[in-house]
Amino acid sequence: MAYLGIDLGTTNSVAAIYNDKNDEIEIVKLDGEDEILPSVVCFQSGEIIVGKEAKEGAIIYPDTTIIEVKREMGQDITYKIDDKEYKPEEISAEILKTLKNAAEKQFNEKYNEVVITHPAYFNDRQIYATKLAGELAGFKDVHLLSEPLSAAVEYGFKQNYAQTLLIKMQEGMKSIVNFQMLVICSLEEPILTNV
Repeated sequence: MAYLGIDLGTTNSVAAIYNDKNDEIEIVKLDGEDEILPSVVCFQSGEIIVGKEAKEGAIIYPDTTIIEVKREMGQDITYKIDDKEYKPEEISAEILKTLKNAAEKQFNEKYNEVVITHPAYFNDRQIYATKLAGELAGFKDVHLLSEPLSAAVEYGFKQNYAQTLLIKMQEGMKSIVNFQMLVICSLEEPILTNV
């Protein structure tokens, strides 16, 4: 089975597929070429444009182009475009949807489950907004992983560690990361499984 992971970035976003059959990670290519998607969304004549084209159009359409929406996640603000209001998580959902569609097209498989990374400094509202963005993008199961923990998992994967790493998190919560199976769980209840 293959698992989809997305780094929803402030400036750029990227998606990768982990295939547990051959134990490999492959970067999702957008339109078969670019691996990095600028985190920019542009609304133009009723159409939603995401990524490189939206970034290039920001000069021409600054009033309908949203850049660095991640900075606004979890805040009570809206963007008014063409008499419609959008929350930051709705804008982020468009970025996630673009990556989801590219992954499904590239690997010819449906992805209803995703792991999305978020900064370690995100508060509960920001984390919830990130989860909501994933759900709005069409994912049924959205698992969130802090970027430092994600980096630890990636490091262990590259080093081919077949060991368990115990990481002490804030407020005494401990997470166990098994690099071999990439299963993450809390000592009390699962946070993330089968990723």
